[in-house]
Amino acid sequence: MRAALAGLIVAGVVLAVAACNEIVGNEEPTRWDPPGRDGRTDGGKGPTFDLCDGGTCGQDACDGPCIVDCGDAMVTDPDNNCGRCGRSCLGGKCVDGGCTPVLVSQEEYPVDVLVEPEPEGYVYWATGSEPARSRIMRRAKSLGKPPEIVADGGAPFFSPRMGMQGGRLYWLTDEQTTSAHRTKVNWANKDGTSSQRFEVEGSAGAVAHDGAAMYWTVYHPRAAVRRWPLGGDASTMATWWLDAKTSDAGARTFTALVAEPGPSERLFWLDSDGVHRIEKNGAEPKLVSSAGSPSPGLTLAVTKTELYFSTLTPQAIVRTNHDGQCPGKTTCPEVVVDSEFVGNARALTIEGNTLYWGNYPMGGLMRANLDGSRPTTLATPEIGGVVGIALDDRAIYYVTSFFRTYGSVWRVAK
Repeated sequence: MRAALAGLIVAGVVLAVAACNEIVGNEEPTRWDPPGRDGRTDGGKGPTFDLCDGGTCGQDACDGPCIVDCGDAMVTDPDNNCGRCGRSCLGGKCVDGGCTPVLVSQEEYPVDVLVEPEPEGYVYWATGSEPARSRIMRRAKSLGKPPEIVADGGAPFFSPRMGMQGGRLYWLTDEQTTSAHRTKVNWANKDGTSSQRFEVEGSAGAVAHDGAAMYWTVYHPRAAVRRWPLGGDASTMATWWLDAKTSDAGARTFTALVAEPGPSERLFWLDSDGVHRIEKNGAEPKLVSSAGSPSPGLTLAVTKTELYFSTLTPQAIVRTNHDGQCPGKTTCPEVVVDSEFVGNARALTIEGNTLYWGNYPMGGLMRANLDGSRPTTLATPEIGGVVGIALDDRAIYYVTSFFRTYGSVWRVAK
């Protein structure tokens, strides 16, 4: 665990904040490494401040600390003014200016998480490694009622990656038998009613959604990318073959797939050859960054101009532009976060100027700026690592798992 030190000069007074905390991922975690951009003065009393983020304090331009005065609220009501005025811990406790996580559900092998944006909405997760236990679950963000089953998964969740559009949930399951490899395309209303599915040949690898369609890679019997418009049937599915013959089956190991927003943009995926892209109409597949050194990892995220992906040797998060280039850099891909903070990274997620990821099979929920600065361990599970992340305006939801056995769903305030 690293210490986070921040120094600021305000009206000729030097303000310093230091934190070095560890959090244990059980039902009552006690410590937290607080966000390094927050501070406080006068022994926890106001005013509080945030550093400028991209030259703004909220909606206001700035070139120094953002001053907010809430009097004694951080002392008298710390759980709703934790580290800064108005920051609620959403059921967690405020410890040393940071919020502890809250347990949403303890599960057997949770593998994906999705959250509605509305404060009164639900958090959803996929769980189970055997057909009898595979299911989609949900719980209201208020946590006032216990979790409930939304839908039967129908098959082991090798490729869950849920999506939501127009009041419906969409997900893939994958089933392998001695005689066949089958993918099931599933959808249901958010409350679990009107669930439907259809089967297609082939084993699904990675899955992505863009709000209009669901995409997935196929690694058996022949490598491909498939596109299915949400709400259609098997006849509306498009398949773009990547390999010339079925004897190439197994030659590719797909680990991640992301879709740029918009109907005319592209898909990017990671496989054993490197990073690839393809137009959403199936045209112009291209190898963007080849495997080798560094070898591609297990997670991928995209901004309007850049690709961020993990590598295995060395353990790191790296970036290139969409053409696999790094203008002005001496090495490419450019290492953004190195092995001190990255270990078999999963669930890479970008929000604004911030990267989130999980380390697995042992490791924590991590955060850094897009340029790799201020890498921080947000939470460390007692058992296992982080395999899924979802964000809303106020919180980070994440799932932990340990080799398809013990796992949990958590929430921590931003």
